[in-house]
Amino acid sequence: MKFAKRVTGRHQIIAFHGGYHGVWNASNALTTGTSYHKGYGPFMGGVIHAPYPYAYRFPFDTTHKSAEQIAGEYVDYLLNTPYTAADDVAAAIVEPVQGEGGYVPMAGLVMRSDLAAKIPDGSAPNTFAANSLSAAVSLTTISLLQDPELDLLNRAHQLGQEAQEALDVFGDALKAL
Repeated sequence: MKFAKRVTGRHQIIAFHGGYHGVWNASNALTTGTSYHKGYGPFMGGVIHAPYPYAYRFPFDTTHKSAEQIAGEYVDYLLNTPYTAADDVAAAIVEPVQGEGGYVPMAGLVMRSDLAAKIPDGSAPNTFAANSLSAAVSLTTISLLQDPELDLLNRAHQLGQEAQEALDVFGDALKAL
């Protein structure tokens, strides 16, 4: 969020209902769920939540349209209608699989090199520094990712292409981000 705001000069973030991004200040603003919010607010402003296109827990009737189509139309409405005030969006935070994922603290961030060049060195502190367990788990994960028999990188590339095709539902609205 911090980098997206810096690079774009915008301040709003789109997150999705059902997402878990942590429980500390700004990340908790993205996370949804009563147990994470009740008694802990106020949270960072500028977060706009949209329905996640997961048919099992989708909040709208999917009799005539798929969850993906309805969610895509909703985000398109958010981004292209003056009545929503979503006119300053810096990023959309999307979890490929929603929910609380893990308990070993380690994080990663992927962005284009031209955008990364705009981020000052030392501006991304972490909460997992000097954690030997996290480092060991991360090195094992990297080893698995590089295993030619598993071919996980090519699988990730394939899934990324499928995700990109699915995001095309949002049309030009996402290209503006």
